[in-house]
Amino acid sequence: MTDTPTQLLQLCANDLAPFAQICDVYAQAALSLGAQCTTIYLEQRAADPVTEQTHAGQVGYLTSQGSEPVKTNHKEAGQALTALVAELGLSNTPTLTLSHRYRTYQALKASPIRGQTNLVVAHEFGMFNRWQRRLSQRWSSTGFQFAGISGAVADELASATGQRLVMPNGLDHLSLQKRLHKPDDALAALQAQGRVTPGTEMLIGLIGRLHHKKRPHLALATLEALAQQPANPVGQAHLLVVGDGTLRDSLEQRTADGNLPVTFCGFVPDAPSTLTAFNVLLMTSEPVEAFGMVALEALTAGLPVVAPRIPGPMSVLGDLGFYYDNSDDEQALAQGIVAALAKVQALYNSPDFTRWQQQARQRVRDEFSIAATANRLAPYLS
Repeated sequence: MTDTPTQLLQLCANDLAPFAQICDVYAQAALSLGAQCTTIYLEQRAADPVTEQTHAGQVGYLTSQGSEPVKTNHKEAGQALTALVAELGLSNTPTLTLSHRYRTYQALKASPIRGQTNLVVAHEFGMFNRWQRRLSQRWSSTGFQFAGISGAVADELASATGQRLVMPNGLDHLSLQKRLHKPDDALAALQAQGRVTPGTEMLIGLIGRLHHKKRPHLALATLEALAQQPANPVGQAHLLVVGDGTLRDSLEQRTADGNLPVTFCGFVPDAPSTLTAFNVLLMTSEPVEAFGMVALEALTAGLPVVAPRIPGPMSVLGDLGFYYDNSDDEQALAQGIVAALAKVQALYNSPDFTRWQQQARQRVRDEFSIAATANRLAPYLS
């Protein structure tokens, strides 16, 4: 009689970034522990299935791109999941199930599939804010454990579930390090090489969706504040906005007179590989930011990060971040960002910069690497 293999069944709503990369890290971590891993995405949303990319373990989809999306009816989603698990030849009793976000947890709960341990990972605040979810959790979540991607998310979950587990997102930092461009090549990939004035002292990167929760207008307010400084603390600066979204038109209108040194780069494939173009990464998120993958990628690139003093980014950056206090006042926020940028400039001008970069990369290895993720998974896959 052969022993039943150790198995991780991982569920995720879709394969868009950064979730495909996060799932791949968990898959690589499980494989490093000698476990089998299957990742099931409820929907294919990326242009190419992750099975055509580098993704560890077995991958399956409930629906492919262009097909009718998975029903929001949890019972139907559970039935589809059960059928796919059988089709893939998987056990209904894996060692561990790992459900990313509430939707996949509901699909799993509506199926007969149960692991020896069943973890649900919350990637944002508010998983149980709705009273219906709180009631459902109270009466029908037996056998599930809930984890947050940061301590603050875990604290919120604890008030609803009585459990406090932290499972931070991981990063394949070795892969990113190999993909990082040389600075000039990174600027070329951003199609910004000819737009940046030679001799610019500080290239500021803003990367992500141009969405109100990300507050990208603060980056423009910061440029305006810098222009008004009697003695500019960071020298000549240029902002590169990488990403697209609903606010792009309004942001471009704000800069239409050409007085602000800003370039809108739009969507850039594999944007993390261009981090070497910048002198600093700027984060402007609202307090609802639960983590900050771009900050983690910046640490891997040895790039200082200016971020609001809120729990999500702080859980990633620790003592290595350059923080400004959160406020409802745009001018106060902009002045705080200017002060943080001045500290970054001082770091560049000091002999401590190389040591800071070493500490940044060490933090990624110790806390967020595939090996660190494997250490967190090991108790559940032993």
